[in-house]
Amino acid sequence: MADEMANDSTVNMNEDIPHTCGVCETIVNKNDLGLHPCFEGYTHFYVDDNFYCYPQCQNGDIVRNSLMADGSEAVVVTNAPECTEYTAH
Repeated sequence: MADEMANDSTVNMNEDIPHTCGVCETIVNKNDLGLHPCFEGYTHFYVDDNFYCYPQCQNGDIVRNSLMADGSEAVVVTNAPECTEYTAH
């Protein structure tokens, strides 16, 4: 019973952790991801192990901000890593 309670509190703690938009770096509550401007026009989003969230294309690719070789930043589309949460909103 104690293990079940510990698992429940861990799940609840993760729900309360603020998420970060992987496109603009804004802190977003998980329940508000569907309202965030970077997710406009997307029906799915992707949450990684560090609670970064990315708009997800229908083919599974994610949209994210990336540091380029010349030091500039650009929004790019890449394959989603395997070991994270895929969520529809």
